[in-house]
Amino acid sequence: MAASQEQLNQLQGLYIAYFGRPNDAAGIEYWGAEIDSGVSFDEIANRFMESDEFTASSSDLNDVVRAAYTNALGRDAGDEEVAYWVGRLEAGDVSVAGLLEAFRSTDDATDSATLENKITVANAYTEAAVSGAGFDVAASKTALASVDETPESVAAALEEVGAEVPGEVVTPTEGLNTYVEAAEAEEAALEALARAAADLEEDATEADVSAAMTFAATQTRDQLLSAARADVTSEEKQIQGATAALASARAVESDAELSAAVTAAQREVNNDSAARTAQTALQEAESEVAAHVAANGSDEAVAAALYEAVVAFGQAGGNVSSFSSFVSAYQAELLVEADDQDFALVLDPIAESGGLVTVNPTTGQATLNPTLTGATAALRTAVSDAAKVAGVRDQLNDVVVSAENAFASAGTPVVTTPATSAEQSINLAGVNFASDGALSVDVGTGATSVTVANLTTAQEVADAINATTGLENTATVSGDVVTVTSPTPGAASVVTLVGELTSGTALTPSAVVPGSDAITVTPTPGQVLLDAQQAVVDRQDLVDAVADEQTDLADAQADLVELTALVSTYFDAREATAEALEALAEDYGIEGLVEVANSSNVGVANTDELFLFSQSDDFNSAVISFEAGDQLYVGDKFAFGGTDATAGDNSALEVFFVQRGGNVEVRLEESAFGSNAATPEVDVITLVGVNAGQLSFNDGFISVVETA
Repeated sequence: MAASQEQLNQLQGLYIAYFGRPNDAAGIEYWGAEIDSGVSFDEIANRFMESDEFTASSSDLNDVVRAAYTNALGRDAGDEEVAYWVGRLEAGDVSVAGLLEAFRSTDDATDSATLENKITVANAYTEAAVSGAGFDVAASKTALASVDETPESVAAALEEVGAEVPGEVVTPTEGLNTYVEAAEAEEAALEALARAAADLEEDATEADVSAAMTFAATQTRDQLLSAARADVTSEEKQIQGATAALASARAVESDAELSAAVTAAQREVNNDSAARTAQTALQEAESEVAAHVAANGSDEAVAAALYEAVVAFGQAGGNVSSFSSFVSAYQAELLVEADDQDFALVLDPIAESGGLVTVNPTTGQATLNPTLTGATAALRTAVSDAAKVAGVRDQLNDVVVSAENAFASAGTPVVTTPATSAEQSINLAGVNFASDGALSVDVGTGATSVTVANLTTAQEVADAINATTGLENTATVSGDVVTVTSPTPGAASVVTLVGELTSGTALTPSAVVPGSDAITVTPTPGQVLLDAQQAVVDRQDLVDAVADEQTDLADAQADLVELTALVSTYFDAREATAEALEALAEDYGIEGLVEVANSSNVGVANTDELFLFSQSDDFNSAVISFEAGDQLYVGDKFAFGGTDATAGDNSALEVFFVQRGGNVEVRLEESAFGSNAATPEVDVITLVGVNAGQLSFNDGFISVVETA
């Protein structure tokens, strides 16, 4: 089993710390085999301490510690540092190998990055030696001595010794910009499409918009357009129905005939003084309402103003119990979707007995009935004023209704039918009254006996009735039928015939006609005019219905055109995004595009991935398994601040590479002074498996420096 790269890095660190140079070809072969055989790094370090190369310049533990600081960290050890580590070495708390590992895992970003950078350069130098390049000890020591915590020192050292030179990291700036622009355009196109398809208002919640976008993204072109197409078809049917209804009405009576009927009816009103007076009163009442509307708004506006005042009053803690019926009525009316809504149901309760407002019919003064408590004086006044306006409007509307009823009944009817009398008839065919036969007739004045003894014909019976006092001229004959008619017309008139033959058989009336009062056949001139005017209104409603349906059809067609354009824009944008993603793969070798979200842990081995980070309030940290070929885009608003996050430029947003053992923390400032704030204002992305010396920062991209 060959030594791992981490084991080789640990071995390389020992070479750097205690020999000041990289491992050579012979060393890596020998020590690699020793590691494979199970030799510990403590044993390897102890054997380094015993080597001639080390003892030539070092004689005690003080020298060991100072050499480690100078060679591995690139700086002199302080006396306190030397004393600390010597004490621990002597006490056996740490081994010589453990000393170096402590350097690698230190919290000091500069020390950690410097050591990892030296290991990177040493590894590159060792690889060249293994490949057959000449091994110049002096040159390698000089190269390592020049390496510090910066990526630039790594590149310079490798170039100076002629070992591996950092390969050019190609940042996909142009390709990413194209992709981002395409993705943003796709997102905007999807939102516009989703809002239109779901008919969302401008102030729709983010949740509703997100749900609509998610749904729209799963639909085909035809699915997205199906509802709009159905709307057009439905409106076409609606306009056909409205057009047919108007044509049918005009076939019965033309618009000109309706207009002429109004003119004729108005002429009759003008000729009737009572009707004209009533019409004037109606017109005055309507003018009062019109003036109130001009000053205070429509019925709908008046009711809405009162509702809003009550709601505000209640929200501020006011007692709105007196307004509960009004609020319920108003909310119910809001559910009615119709043109010219009638808000009488909302306003009527105000003027009714026990309502909210009392209006003096003479002065028009409105008084609020309940006592308002709670909230502020201003809100109480607002409710009171709004209620009074509504109460006056309701009273004015009631006056119009009363005036209209008075106008409808005013004036002389054009034609009336006379009152009719009650009638009864008996059929006397084959009847022969004997000497003891009887007949009684009552025409509303009491029963009167008629002498019918020995009478044998209907005419003889009729003559006998007419000859009887009180029954004169009440009987007529038609064939064998005698009919008696009440001399007094009207609904109260009565006729009763009671007869009995000698055999005892009763005579049953063959026909009964009740009396009736006089009936007005043609209404008053006012009602005729109102009916004629209503017929014109009804006709106009049919005309308006056709116009409305034409408008609705035009709107539906326009919506379909707009939605079709939005669908095309979205699908074109989606295709452009896909093409941009393909270009990233073809032009830059990007095999995967990954968004870095808060708390995410991403990264696939052996896959060249482009990680996208976007700073936001809800982001704190994330972890990425990072390797050569991967790139992390954090944005070009950042400047590179180095490996010491405490030594940045407080006037600029910076990104820092802080070594943490075998990983690097990429610290991105949220504010220009974020790294030095009392509580650091930074976002942290941990790159696993790399060291700071391997990384480069260019145009907002963080990449692993590839070696050639």
